[in-house]
Order: sequence, then structure tokens, then C-alpha cells
Amino acid sequence: MMMSPLPIILDPKPGRDIVLGRHDPKTGEPVTVDLTPYGAFPLGVSRQHAVITLTEEGRLALQDLKSDNGTFINGKRLRSGDVHYLRSGDAVWLSKMKLRIFFEG
Repeated sequence: MMMSPLPIILDPKPGRDIVLGRHDPKTGEPVTVDLTPYGAFPLGVSRQHAVITLTEEGRLALQDLKSDNGTFINGKRLRSGDVHYLRSGDAVWLSKMKLRIFFEG
């Protein structure tokens, strides 16, 4: 029986990037959200795959960080450098890893 993964709860702050990826002990590249415990490596998630930022208007923006295997929003590829403004319920794929975005409040 497959267990539901635990949610990752983010508290974005203006001026602070939330980098999604996986820890690499060899390079020490920092990530805010280390997806390694969720099987990131075999699913093709890059070390620094994507970034979420809180805009001055209070919106959450997602950008791909030139990942090898791509970022997809609701089935559409997000080109590196393009910005997607997240909405509650969005399906985000970091390569083959699926994340579902929900907002509270």
C-alpha cells in the first residue's frame, strides 16, 4: 500500500527565494527545500531545479533554473527564465516528481 507523502509547508517572505531541488554533498549547493527524501534523484530532479519567489504584489512566482529534465505546470513545459504565477491547486512537475500547490489563508 502506497502512503501519502507528508506535505511540505512553505512560508514565503519577500526577497527570499525558495529553491527547490536536492542536496549534493559533493558541491554543497544550497537548496531551501531538499526533495531528496522524496526520491528526487531517481525522479530526475536537478540539484537546483526551480525557484519560488514572493513578488511585491504578493503573488508566488515559479521559475525553472535551467534544469536538465524540465519543469511543467498543469502539463505545460515552463521554459527556463519564464515566470509562472502559481495558483492554488496547480500541478507542478519537477522532471518526474509531481507536486501539488495549495494556499492557505
